Amino acid sequence: MKPTICMILFCCLLFTARSQDAASRYINDGVDLHDRGYLEEAILKYDSALRLDPKHYLANYEKALTLTELKRYADAAALCDFVLREHPDSAARLVYVLYGTLLDYQGQGDEAVRIYTKGIRKNPDSYILYFNRAVSYAQQNKTDDAEADLAHALARNPYHPGSHNLLARLQESANPVYSLLATAFFLALEQRGERATAALQRLDRLLGAGVEQKDEKNISISVFMPSEKDKKKNNEFSRVHLLMSLTAATVMSGHKNDAHADRIRLIMSGAIASLSVPRKEDRGFGWRFYAPLLADLEKAGHLEAWAHLACSSENDSANAAWLSQHKEAVTAFRDWLNGYSWPRNVDK
Repeated sequence: MKPTICMILFCCLLFTARSQDAASRYINDGVDLHDRGYLEEAILKYDSALRLDPKHYLANYEKALTLTELKRYADAAALCDFVLREHPDSAARLVYVLYGTLLDYQGQGDEAVRIYTKGIRKNPDSYILYFNRAVSYAQQNKTDDAEADLAHALARNPYHPGSHNLLARLQESANPVYSLLATAFFLALEQRGERATAALQRLDRLLGAGVEQKDEKNISISVFMPSEKDKKKNNEFSRVHLLMSLTAATVMSGHKNDAHADRIRLIMSGAIASLSVPRKEDRGFGWRFYAPLLADLEKAGHLEAWAHLACSSENDSANAAWLSQHKEAVTAFRDWLNGYSWPRNVDK
C-alpha cells in the first residue's frame, strides 16, 4: 500500500505543479493582452487560469484590473471582495487599493473608507492606502481627515507627488502658506504635465496672495491676522504670510521685469526667512515637515535651481536656456533632495 500511496501523492503534486504553471502562463498572456489593449481577450485568459484554480489570487486581481479598465466597476469590486474573503490572512495591499477605488467610483465613499481602513490595519506602512483614503475623505469634504491621512502618507513616502498636490489643493483657500509649501515641494518632484502647469499657476497665486498693485506707485497688502485662539492651532503661518507679502510687494514694484523664476526665488526667500526661525508655539505637520526642508534647501544653495525647475511647464525659452546651461546645479539639487534626511515621526 505504501508505494501506491506515494505514487498517488506524487501524481497529485505533479498535477498541482502543472496546473500552477499553466495558470501562470494564462495570467502572463492576459497581462500582455491587457497591456496591448485587448481587454476582452485578456479576460478570457484569466478565466482559463481561474478554471484551473478559482481562488487564484493573482488571476482574480488581474481580472479585476481589466474589468476596471472596461468600466465594469461592480464586477471588479465583487472580485476584490472575493479575493479578500478567500485570502483573509494576506496583506493584499493592492487589492485594498483597487477595491476602495472602485467603491469611490460607484459613489460609495463611506464603504471605500472602511476598506482602506481595513487595509491600513494590515499594511500600516503603506503610503498609498493612506493617500487613497485621503482622496476619499476629500471627496466627502472631510478636509481635516484628508489632511491627517496625507501627513501619514508623506511620512511614509515624502517623494509621492500626488500627496503634496492634494494637500496643496485642499489648503489653498483656508491656509495659503501651508498650500504654498506643499505646492513648492510638489514642483520639486514634478515639473511637466497638466498637474505641474496647474501647480505653477497656484504657486503664483499664493505668492501674491493679499498683494494688489493699485497703480504704478501704490501697492496694497491685506494679511489675515488670527485671533489668540487661532494662533494656537496647528499649521498657523500668519507671520510667514506677512513677511512673504511684504517681500512680494517689494518684488512687484522693484523686480517686475525680472525673469519669472527669479521673482519666485525672491519671494520664496522672504517666506523661508520666517520659516527658518520656528517658535515653540509653531506646531503641525507643515512646521515639522515642510519648514525644515525649505530652510535647508536655501541653506544648501538650491533655491535658484528649484525655482527654474518649478517654471519648466510654461515652456519659456529663457528658462529652458538657464536649465540647459546649469545642468550641474540641477543635478546637485536633485541629488541633495534624493538624499535628504527626513525628520522622523512628523505625522504624530
